[in-house]
Order: sequence, then C-alpha cells, then structure tokens
Amino acid sequence: MTVLNATELPYCIPVFIASNNIGNDYISFVNINSLNLASGESSTGYTYFNNSTINANVGSNTMQFIVDNTYDEGLAMWIDFNQDGDFNDVNEYYPFAVLTSGALTGTFIIPSSAISGITRLRVACRRNVVPAANQTCGGYDYGEFEDYKINITGGVANTNILWTPSTYLTSAL
Repeated sequence: MTVLNATELPYCIPVFIASNNIGNDYISFVNINSLNLASGESSTGYTYFNNSTINANVGSNTMQFIVDNTYDEGLAMWIDFNQDGDFNDVNEYYPFAVLTSGALTGTFIIPSSAISGITRLRVACRRNVVPAANQTCGGYDYGEFEDYKINITGGVANTNILWTPSTYLTSAL
C-alpha cells in the first residue's frame, strides 16, 4: 500500500538543451478517443492541458497525432499506469514512428494491470528521431511535449491512500 499526497503528482517538466531551439517542431493536433484538440506550437516546448481529460478503457484505444510539416518528427507517448508520478515503469512507453508528413493514426493498448482513475499521459515529438524511453523529461534539441489527464476505466482498484497535510491517519495499517 502506498500513501500519496492528495495534490496532483509532481511530474517532471521537460526541458531542452538549448531554449532557442523551440519552434517549427511541434504537435499540432491530438485525437485520442473522446479528446480532439488542436494544440499548436508552444513558446516553451511544453504544455500541460490540465483542463482536457482523455477517457480510455483497458484494451484497445484509438489515436491520431498530427505534427508540423516543417521537419520530419519522431513521436512517442508515455502513460503513468501505476500512478506513481513518473513514466519510468515497464510498459509505460509507446515509441511510434518518424513522420515525414501527415498524421500518425492507430491504436494503443492499455494493460489490464493499469490502475483505474485519472493519471497522466505525455506525448512528445523530436526532430528526425523517435524520443527514447528515458527522455520523458527532455534533454534533446528540437521538439515539443504535451501532457494530458487520462481517466482509465476497467483496470485494477487503486490501493493508494490519498491524504492532505491537514488530514490525520488514525488507524494502523
């Protein structure tokens, strides 16, 4: 059993090696199940769309990503299935392809071991190469990151205990 603070988990904020390399490499449209969002270019290379929630079920889900056509862009996605505040665990990384133009359309699988409830989904593009599994926080030139809330249903029950600093635990576990 894990005890977590009831505030939103502190995911890393992606950074780039050189801040002047932001622009012309961005995700322009995201369509995942019920979410359709024309996102556009970010001035920092990172945007958290915290007012947009994707609804997804365990099993197959549909997706479409469109990137700016100025350069070839590699795409990757991460989902925090165990709701531990990072994207470092097995099966949380989805490497896609390098797009020369147009859209990436397909499906992705949410495993039955995913914890039900709201967690974080991160999408990234990188010029000429697919972002690597360990690049969830950036560390490269030319690209963009976008974060979304994702509400997973049909997974396992959440056994984490949520608390706030003003709440006291009164029973032994």
